[in-house]
Amino acid sequence: MNKIPSAISLGIRRGGLEIKQFSRQRESVVFTLLFPVILLVIFGSVFTDTIAPNVTFSQYFVAGMIASGLVNTGFQALA
Repeated sequence: MNKIPSAISLGIRRGGLEIKQFSRQRESVVFTLLFPVILLVIFGSVFTDTIAPNVTFSQYFVAGMIASGLVNTGFQALA
């Protein structure tokens, strides 16, 4: 008798396949992971002032880079 796989095991398998597919596309890896880090280093060294009390530009920029990385990952999976 065939056993129906659970949603968790299917999700883990699908996640593994998505990670393999993502890592095979070098452009996706560079622009999703390395490009934001390079931008953070460049802009963090240029803009050293605080935006608001106790908030540096680097702290502000990191939140945007995290959101950008999530959005880029989602859209590149559609292509």
